[in-house]
Amino acid sequence: MNPLRPLSVPGYRPLFAAMVLTVFAQGAWALYLAMQTLDLGATAATLSGVVAWSGIGLLAGSLPAGVLADRVAKKSVIVGVLTVNLATSTTTSTAAIFDAATFWMLAVSAFIIGVSTAFFFPAYTALVPVLVGSDDLMAVNGLEGTTRPLVGQTLAPGVVGAVIGASVPAAGGYLIAGAVGLALIAALRLPAPCSAETDAEAPAT
Repeated sequence: MNPLRPLSVPGYRPLFAAMVLTVFAQGAWALYLAMQTLDLGATAATLSGVVAWSGIGLLAGSLPAGVLADRVAKKSVIVGVLTVNLATSTTTSTAAIFDAATFWMLAVSAFIIGVSTAFFFPAYTALVPVLVGSDDLMAVNGLEGTTRPLVGQTLAPGVVGAVIGASVPAAGGYLIAGAVGLALIAALRLPAPCSAETDAEAPAT
């Protein structure tokens, strides 16, 4: 079995690209929040309070995210999530550039991105079997299982940390916003809901 074979499926490639870029942004956002909060002169308690809102948002969005993924077109959910994340990361980074960022603004942005990211992966998971044949699902799982920790826990913090170290925290925020913007472009290239997805979303009679 070729572990890269799912990438030969035209409909899955933009979904995979959106997932990789979203994982990159998610992995980098925690580091950006910490560095931006410290740049404002935060204490250890303030720093932990700001960063904690990402986890709170993720937990708050988990249950409704699963329900929404069953009832709404998956592409619409993914596009909506990425649009919210792009607006939030761009606004927060711009405020930081103009010295207008505050602790409460960073906490709110952490919560929003936490909630919206919770909606991404149920929609992604539900869309995979619609786009990829059953024979390739195991390869998709392996590809995703390898990519997510590599990108989210290694590549993202390393790249964004280097950018922040060489400039200012807001530059890392703009890099994250750029990754989210590319993910949004990829998501917009996803095929329209097919009959299989529509049938799955239709209420039982």
